[in-house]
Amino acid sequence: MIDLICGEGACAKEKVSYQFEYEELKNDFSYIIEQINDLKRMYYYIDLKNEKAIYLFDEKNNKILYTNLTCKILKEKFKDLFENANILKCGTNLKEDWRFLKENEITAKNMMFDIHVAAYLINSTKGKYNIEELSQEYLNYDVSNFSNNKENNQMNLFDAEEQKIDERKCAYVFAIYKLHSVLERKTKRNKCVGAI
Repeated sequence: MIDLICGEGACAKEKVSYQFEYEELKNDFSYIIEQINDLKRMYYYIDLKNEKAIYLFDEKNNKILYTNLTCKILKEKFKDLFENANILKCGTNLKEDWRFLKENEITAKNMMFDIHVAAYLINSTKGKYNIEELSQEYLNYDVSNFSNNKENNQMNLFDAEEQKIDERKCAYVFAIYKLHSVLERKTKRNKCVGAI
């Protein structure tokens, strides 16, 4: 289990904590695929650097599910989800995801909510729209500052670097899930939702 907790800056006045668990998807993808089809939305983060991996948010269990992405897994397990126009895809850098999927013979549909684009439409004067800054600004927490309840202490992301990178990506997809509702409300209030 991961606790995302406040660091310094905007959230220094009030401590905010979010909890979620994470688990690697091994062979059985049916549960998460069925859930995404039922809910008609998919919160995800594709890591296109290093080893390619996908991180999905399991809304019913407040859990992040992740797996390495091979061409076979991508086509066998995720092609139908990405090509289903009835499922809203929420993520970050959707243009890069779309390009990656297209290169793998997947024509993604309904890639409709990119948190970076939404944040830009809300405030186009900012210089950066990365997930760390958006989480700090809109959710009052720092995705790079979290603790792992199993060890019952605060963890530095640069200790045991490989494991922490996976945990950071888990924190990213959880932030995408939380940011979606906040940014969607703000874009509607600013009457710019059609552009996302």
